[in-house]
Amino acid sequence: MARTLDDFYREVLWRTNLTTSDLPYVYASGGNYGFLQLFGDIYKYLVQTIVNTDQNFFLNRSYDSLVANQEIYFLPNDLLRLRHIEFAFDGVSWYPGFETDPVFFKRGAEQTVVSAASMAHPFFWLGDSITAPSSPYHIAPRPATGYTNSILLYYDQMPSGLLANHISAATSAASAKVIFPGEYEYLIPLGVSIEIWGKYGVREQKADEIQRYQKAINDMKNFIKPRASVGQKRVRDSRELNLRDI
Repeated sequence: MARTLDDFYREVLWRTNLTTSDLPYVYASGGNYGFLQLFGDIYKYLVQTIVNTDQNFFLNRSYDSLVANQEIYFLPNDLLRLRHIEFAFDGVSWYPGFETDPVFFKRGAEQTVVSAASMAHPFFWLGDSITAPSSPYHIAPRPATGYTNSILLYYDQMPSGLLANHISAATSAASAKVIFPGEYEYLIPLGVSIEIWGKYGVREQKADEIQRYQKAINDMKNFIKPRASVGQKRVRDSRELNLRDI
């Protein structure tokens, strides 16, 4: 069962012998770095380590709806990196979108309202970045008719509880579930604790724990990396990936 932010907070306090006054859960304006900020730093590092090892580990897909004559849409707010977009301009037949550079895009016939001839050749271009949550993107041609769930996006998903730089400072966020490979969840509070030990100048006394952390990261990378032979790629559990069936 996925652990909560508060679970990790309590473990960090236990590992570091700090109190809630020494390490506040929430960052106070003008005060010290709080637990949420430390958690965000370590969690993002570990998630990126996983993504760099297996690019499909946090792969997710979601649907959006086409709106008649609308060109601009927005990427999911839990997006880590965009991978692929498909469109069903008639609400039935799916076609892959081709990314284009708007500088060279011909804004004539290509940006007209979709026709039967152009339906199978959709284009899109990003208004910001493939790693920017809620970033706008443009599509062409524009849909003639709106259809529900007629845009399909494949993307690397930010695990719940992270939400990029938007970690809530509200105490209620303590109950948020943290999605991470269960057998390596202990790396999160251990990594936060190592940062704290560095601040207090006790890293040398904790050398064994730091070595265990570094070894465990390598073990995790070896465990999740794609296998080369058929039948060797492991099955992930529902805590790590939750793709909806089409």
